[in-house]
Parts: sequence; C-alpha cells; structure tokens
Amino acid sequence: MLNETNELIVCPGVYDGAGTTASRLGMAGLGLAQVHDMKTNAEMIANGPPPIADMDTDGKNVVSKEEYLQQHGNEECIDRLKAARDLGADVGLLELFTSKEQARQAVQDLAPWPLLLHMVENGAGPIITSHKAKDMGFHIMIFSFSSLAPAYMSMKFALETLKVKGVVGAPEGLAHRKLFEACNTLVYNSLCFSNFA
Repeated sequence: MLNETNELIVCPGVYDGAGTTASRLGMAGLGLAQVHDMKTNAEMIANGPPPIADMDTDGKNVVSKEEYLQQHGNEECIDRLKAARDLGADVGLLELFTSKEQARQAVQDLAPWPLLLHMVENGAGPIITSHKAKDMGFHIMIFSFSSLAPAYMSMKFALETLKVKGVVGAPEGLAHRKLFEACNTLVYNSLCFSNFA
C-alpha cells in the first residue's frame, strides 16, 4: 500500500483493534495481552485492507516502534529508529511527540523512510490533523480510538438511560436487522481509508 501512493494513508482504529485488551480481556493498558491474544484478535478483524496491529508485547514488528521519547530523549530515539530502518523495518513510529515541531523534525531526520503518526486526541501530545500530518510528510496516520471512544460514549449513555428510564431508547426504526446490515456495510467499506487527508 505504501509503495502505491504518495498520499497520506489515514487509518481509523477498529473498535476491537485498539481496544483488544479492553474488549477481550477487560483490562486495558496493563500489559497483560500476549502475542497470541493480539494475533487472534487481528486475524478476526482482518478481512480487507492489511491491518496495522500494535502488539505491545516486545515481539518483532514490521513497524519499528520507539516510545521511549520521554525517557531517552529525541536524539537517541531517532538513532534507534534509524537502526531499525537499517535492519529492514518497513515503517517507523515515534510515540509521544511533545510538539508539532518535534514531529516535523522526526519526519525530516528519517526521510525518505515512511513514518507513521499515531494520533491520540486528548493524549499527552499535540493534536495534529490529517491535513497537517500530510503537509509535515507523514506517510501513515492512525486514529486508534476513532471508533472505540464514540462506542464507549454511546454505550455509557444507553446504559445510563436504561438505568433511569428502564429502556435503552434505541432510535426509532433501528431494528436489529437494520443494525446488522449497517454493521456489515461498515466493516466492508470503512476499515482503512486512503486519500482521506
């Protein structure tokens, strides 16, 4: 996919992708997932465009992930990514940028090697839009919580409504068959976008 376009590839996170540990294990962000858990979930999801799966288990990755920016500093992280590139990693990922300038500089330091931007809104780093990421020279951008966060908010609202009113309050006309059809259409049409920026 990377070799077929010069456009920014924007990938929304799949609900059970970014939330594997939350949805399958009930324990998010604690480092409990094993390679088997992540592999099984990725295989369940992957039926269209190639998925990008963040295993977070220190296994061998096609995407070299460097998330020690706060601990080791920018220069050492860039050096580690260059070493990963030289060993054959297809894409680099430097987590936890502290500024847009730092992100732009990382792209320049590693060019022409493709760099992935992991955008977590309301996280520790700056918000960078897909338009800005393209201008900065990123090749891939992932919004991990793009479907998990809205799903959480909707479920929370529905369950609070159930508790107070005794019913969920599903929208009129949204029968289970219509919901299943909508889900199936969404899966086939919206797993990964290109030329979205």
